[in-house]
Amino acid sequence: MEVVKQYGKRLGEIIIMRKTIWSYVGEQYPCLINLAADIAKGVDPHSSHGGKTLSQMTDKKTCELCFGQRCPNPINYLANGEAPLTAPLGLAGRLKVNIEGSCTCLTHSPPSSLIFNGCNFINLKPLAQAKGLRGSPSDEHLRGFNIPGGDTGLSILFGPWSDFCLWCWSQYPNSEAQPILILAKDYYPFSYEKAIAGTDWGVERVNEILSHKAKDRASLKLFGAFKNKAKARFGSEQEWIRYIGENRIFIYNVWPWFRCGQKTTGNSGIHSDFSKLPCLWKWVDRLIDCLRPAKIAALGSWSYDTNLSKPDEWLRKQSSVLRHFQGHINMFRHPSAPAWPRPWTKPTAWTNHGKHTGNKKNNEAFEDFLG
Repeated sequence: MEVVKQYGKRLGEIIIMRKTIWSYVGEQYPCLINLAADIAKGVDPHSSHGGKTLSQMTDKKTCELCFGQRCPNPINYLANGEAPLTAPLGLAGRLKVNIEGSCTCLTHSPPSSLIFNGCNFINLKPLAQAKGLRGSPSDEHLRGFNIPGGDTGLSILFGPWSDFCLWCWSQYPNSEAQPILILAKDYYPFSYEKAIAGTDWGVERVNEILSHKAKDRASLKLFGAFKNKAKARFGSEQEWIRYIGENRIFIYNVWPWFRCGQKTTGNSGIHSDFSKLPCLWKWVDRLIDCLRPAKIAALGSWSYDTNLSKPDEWLRKQSSVLRHFQGHINMFRHPSAPAWPRPWTKPTAWTNHGKHTGNKKNNEAFEDFLG
């Protein structure tokens, strides 16, 4: 009986977090919900592609792990556009079997689970069915694209980092502050994840950040920066949720889907050239139009070209909204990089370009950017 009570309490907490974020965003930023739904559907908003689907525009490479298998990408099960009243537990709550990621080329799945090793896409069939697939699945279906009504994903809205920020916003409303937008690159490969049947994958991942249980280097270092700022401003790093909420910090992955394959760095499992996917920048434009941020930070070498004369020149070239953005756009190393806490010397081409990181440690320069 006690176990049942504990499960009921936990289920209630999960539903409350999902509903809290959706209620807050639906009232303050309904444009974010519309954006998440379009990303989840894999709808390319750029008319110049002549009807090409997003799956046709991605790089298709041979699997680096399992000989003879192909690694199509991306996997479009991250963003979510379905209200919690319809699916209070999210996509995983509809699954009848666990889907567990593996970093080895396994061929056999344990009872009540399917193993996804980054290449055997047939084992993602339950996810495609939960998104609305009917009939025999194709590669495109198993990646989550072009499934009728398939605007459902595993996250609460965009992904764990974004959703955590929105939860902080809901806890410390501050409508007068202009947001600080932080553009990251991508999420982990799905082969690193688990979608446990009957659970809320999105809320579990947000709770990992909240309870300091996130194990990846990027989460620890990025949110560690917010804790440092909270200690400086409020006298305690325990006020980091308040700091994120009151300062309207929002982290968004420009590649808004899971990677394919196994690798977590470089371009493996994602597209090799973001500039060739205008849809990504149309979504960033919509995000900027929705949030109206005061300034933007970009984390990682994907966001700049050291051969250009200005740090933000490459990023501003990607869209008219970025090109005409009036606030600062600052570039930093990615928090997953070993060099995150090291000094970043300006490339020669940037030497005379205004205020940048100079020889200051990259992580300290990022904290200065936050203000």
